[in-house]
Order: sequence, then C-alpha cells, then structure tokens
Amino acid sequence: MAIFQVAEELILGTRMKRISERFLSDVSVIYRESGIDFEPSWFGVFFLLDRYKTLTVSEIASNLDITQSGASQIISILEKKHLVELHLDNSDKRKKSIIFTQDGFELLKKLKPIWKLMRSNMKAMMNEGESSKYLLDALSELEESFKNRSLAERVLDTLKGSVYTVSAFEIKHYNSLKKLIFHWAFNFYAPSFINSLRPTLKRNKSSITIALKDREIVAAVVGIEDKNTLNIILCDREDVDNRILINLFENYIKENRKPIQQIELDADKITIRHILDANNFSLKKEICFEDSQKTLAVYERGCEN
Repeated sequence: MAIFQVAEELILGTRMKRISERFLSDVSVIYRESGIDFEPSWFGVFFLLDRYKTLTVSEIASNLDITQSGASQIISILEKKHLVELHLDNSDKRKKSIIFTQDGFELLKKLKPIWKLMRSNMKAMMNEGESSKYLLDALSELEESFKNRSLAERVLDTLKGSVYTVSAFEIKHYNSLKKLIFHWAFNFYAPSFINSLRPTLKRNKSSITIALKDREIVAAVVGIEDKNTLNIILCDREDVDNRILINLFENYIKENRKPIQQIELDADKITIRHILDANNFSLKKEICFEDSQKTLAVYERGCEN
C-alpha cells in the first residue's frame, strides 16, 4: 500500500507537492508541444493582466498571495522578455503599473485557447471521482483554515496545554468513557464487554484510571477483571498529547496490585511499549486492521515481578 494512503494527513504536504509537480510538468509539456515559449510560473501575472489590464507590483503580489519581492522577480523576467512594461501614472509619477507589451498581448492570444482546454480537461479529471469533484472547494476551505490558525499553532498549543487531572473512574464519567471506548472499537475491534458496557465498567471501576481535561476523558487505562487477572485496554483521543496516556499508564503500573494478564494498545505507542518491555511483558502478537490502517499490539505478562 502506498505511503500516501497509510500516512494520510501526516504526508499531505508531500502529496500536494507531488500532484503540483506532476501538474506543472504536464503544463510545460503542453506549452512546449504547442510551440509556445511560456513558463508555468508566469501564469499568475498573465492571468491577472488579462483580467485587470493594468496592476501595480503590490497588487499583483497581493492577488497571487506572494511577497512583493517574489512578484518583482517574475515581472523583471517578463520585462527582459519584452512581454510586459512599466507604465507611469500621469497623476502620480511615483505609481508604476504593469501592462502588456504588444509581444505580451500576442503571446496571450496564443495562450488563452490552451488555457480553455486545460481547464475543461482538468474539470473532467476531477469529475472522474466521487470526491475529487469537490477538490477546489476543499482546497479553499483548507487555505482559510491555515489563515485562521496555522498547523504549527494548533499542535504547539496542544503540547503546551496538556493540563489534565488523573482520577479513578466513577459512574458519572460513564458517557465520556463510553465515547472513548467506542472510538477504540472503531479503530480496532469491539471488545466482548461492549454489549454490557455500563455494568462491566461499574463492576471494574476500581481497576480503571482516567485522565480528565475540560470534564472529558481524554485517556484511560481500562482494566477488566477475568478470573482474578486483569485484561487492560490503553486508549486515548487522537487530538491529545501522547504523554498523557504514558504518564497515566506509568502510575497505573506502580500502584496496581492486581495481576495483569494482557494489555492491548495502539502499536504506535512506542514509549509505552518500552515500559511494557521493562516490566516483564512480552509481545504476543500484532493485529493489523486494514479499514482503520491501525495495528494493535497485544502484550502478556512474561513472568511475575
């Protein structure tokens, strides 16, 4: 399976770059095979001048969402190619606008039929799939989300804001823990006790430890007693720092007095797996879940402490 399908959001930038490079490579081939001397990087300036006829460098930069320096570099290249020229405003000599030269306008006339075909064929390609037809809308929404709050801000705020309270499970927490366990079931499998969840959690509440943040359970060590031993599920929310579950489990191991038979956890929890190795647990098996692209690690007690 390609890494793009497995890593999903984690490799979005690389995937978009790959598609962009493929698109620009094809566009270059189209221009070259059509006998048109034109670089894809010039498109934005040509498109804007075709639409607005005359624009300042800062207006071009703003419309292309690039720096003024970046816009100036492109315009400088087009000037040297005699495709655009500076036009002084009669009312304000300090204001310089960019306009097409006659050569630039002649090139534009050759380009527009090509652009029409490129647009229609790209639209047809996007309509070939059920989801890709909404790609442009999705990209606009994603760009807006980045403007509102960057990925860096979101992740770093989560890391800084990992404030939580450790608590023993009480039945008042039932709905929140139920939500977390059902999330676990969605990613891995439905545990046998899920059909009698409330009485099972109530009966085993002394073996369940939770981490609360804003009154919601964000991580839990769920111990279910079976013939005087515990089978444990380690689960946390996707949007919280891994360290919460790590700290929760470390404390659980230190304070628990009941013998633990089996522990199940997301195989990606590398730090917790090291803790298990250090506490005489042995890996029994790993189970892949293709639908969720997750792997479950199952540990058993190797020997008693």
